[in-house]
Amino acid sequence: MKIVPIFADKLFSFHYEGECLDEYGRLLDAWNDPEYLFDFAEENKDYIAQLGYSTDGFVERILVDAEILEELLLKYRDNELLIDSCFQPLHNQEYKSKILSLQKKRCRFLRLYAIRIDVNCYVITGGAIKITRTMQEHPDANKEFQKLEQCKNYLQSKDVFDEDSFFEIIGE
Repeated sequence: MKIVPIFADKLFSFHYEGECLDEYGRLLDAWNDPEYLFDFAEENKDYIAQLGYSTDGFVERILVDAEILEELLLKYRDNELLIDSCFQPLHNQEYKSKILSLQKKRCRFLRLYAIRIDVNCYVITGGAIKITRTMQEHPDANKEFQKLEQCKNYLQSKDVFDEDSFFEIIGE
């Protein structure tokens, strides 16, 4: 498991062993790939139908959402916005920021999952196309929840508790 920078000292991404890309790159590639999205929609057509979408309509919606998400993240990279305003707590009951808080960025059906390291500093652990009410109701989203927990445990095992301790481990 390795952590790579995405946007200077604001946004990072986990790069898991055996994967060609880090999670940020992997997700953007998948969410911009009509063939991947069509296969996903076909595998999940019952969920998609309950949402009121046809396969083609759903794929189009995800492609638009991916473009919106990418443009939004570029604004954070270019310092037009603080990245803290991008992510929100994973659990709606969490009102106060805490160390290694689990976070999400929502864009209709797309979710980027990240861990808040400190003010304006996040590391992406993964993401999902969320088509169920809770993460636990769909195997893909549930897998992403497990990755969030795994990454949080990894950071805790490395004694990460703020931005300084985080930069120490990524400099190793």
